Amino acid sequence: MLKISSSNATYFLCDKEGRIYDASLSAETMLQYSHQELIKTKRIFNFFHKNIVLNEIKRWLALSKTNHQKFHSVMKRQDGSHFTAYLSIKPIKNDNKYYLISITRKLSMNPTTLLPTANLRIFFTKWSLIIRAKFLLGTIIPLLFGIVWSIQYVSVTNFPIDILFAIVIGALSFHAAANTFNDYFDWKSGTDQMNTNYLLFVSGGSRAIELGLISAHVLLRFSIISFILVFLMGAYIASIRGPIIFLIGGIGAFSAYYYTAPPIRLAARKGFGELFHILCLGPLFISGTTYALTEHLSAVDFWIGTPIGLLITACLWANEFPDIEADAKTGKNNLAVTFSPYATALGILTLLILSYTIPIISIIYYELPALLLTPLLTIPFGISATTTAFQIQNSRDKIANLCLKIFNVYFYYCLLYIISVSIAFM
Repeated sequence: MLKISSSNATYFLCDKEGRIYDASLSAETMLQYSHQELIKTKRIFNFFHKNIVLNEIKRWLALSKTNHQKFHSVMKRQDGSHFTAYLSIKPIKNDNKYYLISITRKLSMNPTTLLPTANLRIFFTKWSLIIRAKFLLGTIIPLLFGIVWSIQYVSVTNFPIDILFAIVIGALSFHAAANTFNDYFDWKSGTDQMNTNYLLFVSGGSRAIELGLISAHVLLRFSIISFILVFLMGAYIASIRGPIIFLIGGIGAFSAYYYTAPPIRLAARKGFGELFHILCLGPLFISGTTYALTEHLSAVDFWIGTPIGLLITACLWANEFPDIEADAKTGKNNLAVTFSPYATALGILTLLILSYTIPIISIIYYELPALLLTPLLTIPFGISATTTAFQIQNSRDKIANLCLKIFNVYFYYCLLYIISVSIAFM
């Protein structure tokens, strides 16, 4: 490991993801942390003011091998107080890894002069991270498929705009509740604090509590409010379509809350969390949407959504990989913890094979149009993702690449699936 031999400079030695690998004594004193509390435990982002931390993360991730940035920022100490600092960040090369030295000089400038005025852009940026808006496609895609399936296959008449509105609000609120409950209980169980190996904004949750964007009790309050909104939308739909909506919604609510919540904690039960993930973000979501819009519920409505659930769960399985160490230590025995890297690759391969097989079975058994085979055009993407899955081992770059490739399979498969359904039954 590279170290900087300087007794006078105040510096942090970080990798490209901001993880601190070395720090000078003056840097430790400045932040009020011991060497053991900082090294390979904290990231440089943990020490920026909450109102600018997302901008500083964006600045950091934009650094390339040749960039050299100098800027003023507001940093925070362990006791919660803030100070203004001048940072000079340079990339350096060592053993084919690029480390970024951050040399910090404390200034007497009032920190408030550098903090941006609260505005809507900051508000939406903050909350989009808290609810993990970048993962909204996991909710939007099955919702869109369910709507298209209801219109094209079931041939809904007198399209219920009011029910559609309730479904959309309920689905988005469900997404927010599930992710924030997940973050809250991972924080309370110590999983997030233990997890120093996460891929930023890919695995390990939103990190919103750790970054100071929101407190745990406010996050819990937001989760409960989101759940109440889900219940209200479900109650409205049930008042029109009947109590079966409560059964479908109840299964979803159970899995969203108890995915990481004690005492059930589905994510720690060696695959049960992933099974509910397949069910709720695939067949249950789509058949529930179809029933709410059309009062039609059949085996084909359930079956046709299964590939979507399988593929989004393949994404989840890949995203679990960077967090294995922390998850194992806190008893969160998900599939990535339970199985070896090789078995995980086989598992992802199995999910992909099933996803490509189901449209073929659908055409043969349910006599659906052959156009539903269109998603099979993504098989080359699936082969590429699977090849990467068998190569990951402990390579963070390959793990990140796998997460991206699996998501691309999910996105393009589902896009073609939605398009094929919208055309096939015209």
